[in-house]
Amino acid sequence: MTLPKVVLTCALLCCLSVQNCELQAQAQRVAGGTKANVGDTAATTNTKPKVSRIEGLFSTESEGLFSTESVESAEGARKPQDGSLSGVAPRVASPHESLISYATQPIPTEPDNSETVLLGTRAFYRGAQQVLWSRSAGRAGSGPCVQPGCFEDILEAHRSGIIAEFIYLHPRNVDVPYATPMDGIGPSEVPNGPSSMVGPGYQPGFRLGLNWNLTDDSSLSATYWLYQSQSRDSRTLPGGSGYLNADLVHPNTTSVATDFLAAQAVYDIDFDIIDVHYRRTVSEKDYLMYLTVGARYVRLDEDFRASYTQPGTTNVSSDIGFDGVGPRVGLEIERAMDGDCYMYMRGGASLMFGSFKASYLQSNVFSGEQASVGLEDSRMVPITELELGLGWGDTSDTFRFSAGYYVGAWFNTVTTGGFIDSVQDSTLYSIGGVGDTLVFDGLVARVEVRY
Repeated sequence: MTLPKVVLTCALLCCLSVQNCELQAQAQRVAGGTKANVGDTAATTNTKPKVSRIEGLFSTESEGLFSTESVESAEGARKPQDGSLSGVAPRVASPHESLISYATQPIPTEPDNSETVLLGTRAFYRGAQQVLWSRSAGRAGSGPCVQPGCFEDILEAHRSGIIAEFIYLHPRNVDVPYATPMDGIGPSEVPNGPSSMVGPGYQPGFRLGLNWNLTDDSSLSATYWLYQSQSRDSRTLPGGSGYLNADLVHPNTTSVATDFLAAQAVYDIDFDIIDVHYRRTVSEKDYLMYLTVGARYVRLDEDFRASYTQPGTTNVSSDIGFDGVGPRVGLEIERAMDGDCYMYMRGGASLMFGSFKASYLQSNVFSGEQASVGLEDSRMVPITELELGLGWGDTSDTFRFSAGYYVGAWFNTVTTGGFIDSVQDSTLYSIGGVGDTLVFDGLVARVEVRY
């Protein structure tokens, strides 16, 4: 090798060494910024360390510099085989292209023995500490995450599905006393026994719902409620043992002729509810939390009939109806237990803006209509709800069963007992008016099929 070649070779080696250091530093910075983007691919694929294109480039160039044939081969490549002046120079990768190739290489990882389960186009990792999304129900982990409430994979609650629920509810604060046994005449009369009451007990109903998937963490749902209750009661006194006071007739229509020996009453409370909600996941940590925002429509009916006999008949009837619509917000929380079970809590609050329509009518078979009152009042009725229970889901979470206790409170309502009492006291339109609290509580059981 001649002296000019030695000098040229040393100069080129120095330049390439400096350039190599700068490119490696830049590649490390770019690789650190893109490591998060390729983490998912690296997590599911065990990749062996690869030699970067930059290292291959420099090693090739270094070998060429120390080869006596490098210059001649490069010059030969520039000349055409036929000796003409035209030719194509060999393509040399630019530093920037080599840097990009280096940065986009898969990140070397340690061998991963955890099981990877693919669900559609998504994946989750059994035994991982981090809570991830999957189509399976949340379970207590079998790997490092083993304590109850720690999920190895998360329940996909936003899958499309059908929900059917059996509800067994009891209306409270609605019992009406309709007859009281009395003894004596005029000012000396006194009650001589318990009053007869009528009020619905536990009655069945149902809820039907549909769920439409929107994204991995959101869905739309619609639910229809139907509840109907009915109660009956009657009482008869034998002659000579006193009489029954008609507790629900208007006081201005009473006389000695209104002392009855038999009475009966029928009381019905029904409601229909339609809920439409947008549902979104707000937490996927040790428990699942969903926020629901939507609208609700409510129809409430209270129908009451009482009949008093001696020997003619006096009838008292009351009909109350409410139609309301308004916003509703709710919060649902689920926490995994051992095995395939979970516990849940569902709460909600809504503001119903609507109108109460109520009527009272008293009539006698001999004298006809004796008293009649009507009421129409626009109101805001707040409704709060809470449900607690336990559930079970299969491995794929396609079938789910749950059962719990439900309580719902309707505030600022008009109930039959309060309405009739206001009619008798002539306080129907006084300040404050009729504003009672109606409560429904009982058991619920749910079956859910997801697809």
